[in-house]
Amino acid sequence: MSLNLKIIKKLGKATTLEAAASAAAALIQRADSISFSNGIIPNVGQEAKVVGFAFSKQGQGKVSPPIAGNGGVFIIKTENISA
Repeated sequence: MSLNLKIIKKLGKATTLEAAASAAAALIQRADSISFSNGIIPNVGQEAKVVGFAFSKQGQGKVSPPIAGNGGVFIIKTENISA
């Protein structure tokens, strides 16, 4: 089983960012000024799946399911999108 799958299993069905952070013994971090056109998250790197989910209709204002990215597993909540 890959490391990402193990992390996803450990996270379970977390419904809040706080619950996910607690389950993974991780910190909640904010990423500002993400652009759909380049798929890069500042201080994280190229994470096209995560950025794509952030800009999708299903990602608006809800806690995401675990997203297996290039550098780890992400759970996100999009707070605001502007043009």
